[in-house]
Amino acid sequence: MIIPDKIKICGKNYTVEIRNNRATTDGYDGAASGSVWSQKIWLDSDQHIEGQEECLFHEVVEIISKEMDFGLSHTIVSTLSNILYQVLKDNNLLKE
Repeated sequence: MIIPDKIKICGKNYTVEIRNNRATTDGYDGAASGSVWSQKIWLDSDQHIEGQEECLFHEVVEIISKEMDFGLSHTIVSTLSNILYQVLKDNNLLKE
């Protein structure tokens, strides 16, 4: 899968940034984060590409939950995004 620089979610354009060592650079100790307010998704370049792809799916599901006011728990977001990523990856439905 090619991680895009931009992605449209719920009709809004989000910027996807891959950042080096987010814990040091941004003071954030996590593999990824997203902001509905600034319409950005940040991924940490220190993780393997599959981890970045999975985190992108996670942030997309998280943003959909917030935008649609679903109120999904973090556990549900993580589970749903992992399953969605695996189905698409295992069936060769991700663009290379």
